[in-house]
Amino acid sequence: MTTLATIPAISPARQDVFPVGMKRADFYALSVYYRPTPVDPKYAFLDHPHVFHFAYPPTRADFHVICQALPWTHTFSLPRDDGCPPFAEVLAKHDWPLVAPCFKAADVKLKNDAGVEVGFLSVNRECVWHNSPIDLPWINTRCRSISARCSNPRAAQDHLDKRHYYMLEKLMGHNDQDTVIIDRIIRDTLVEGGFLQGKSKKAKAPQVVVVPVA
Repeated sequence: MTTLATIPAISPARQDVFPVGMKRADFYALSVYYRPTPVDPKYAFLDHPHVFHFAYPPTRADFHVICQALPWTHTFSLPRDDGCPPFAEVLAKHDWPLVAPCFKAADVKLKNDAGVEVGFLSVNRECVWHNSPIDLPWINTRCRSISARCSNPRAAQDHLDKRHYYMLEKLMGHNDQDTVIIDRIIRDTLVEGGFLQGKSKKAKAPQVVVVPVA
């Protein structure tokens, strides 16, 4: 019979399977959303929660510190033009979502005095992977310069734009000073697209074998 005691403990991030230098760190994302009145469809693209990141599960006191530190969060306590209560007043009447041990998230729905939902608070545990930095060169200027020499510069540049990430992956570890390598990768990409001709290989001369006469 399988029980919790018989299941082997597996670390969520085994350090021995990662390259040297890569580590995992948890953080907590607090999402704050308050919309007491319907949003104009023209501004629906702006309708999203505010997100704050914390190293540990945030408390109500932590959030108050953030609100005092950031200039734009002072509006949470100011009277609203629509006559609805400010966010700080609604928040004070609700519980605070705390992520308990063995849980990854917590959320609280915000309601007005009539019981209508007007927003929410949610906290989610996330993770960030600390990997090693990489060098990447700036290739846009060189791409435009080389594609301009093609018979169809516009199409050549469009091809380079489509293969931009492909070229960057080939150039990982190089910097802006490696112009010879950068130009070679760009030209190879244009040859692949048929905008430049590859270097023709010279035919090797046949080898003459001299057989000594006895």
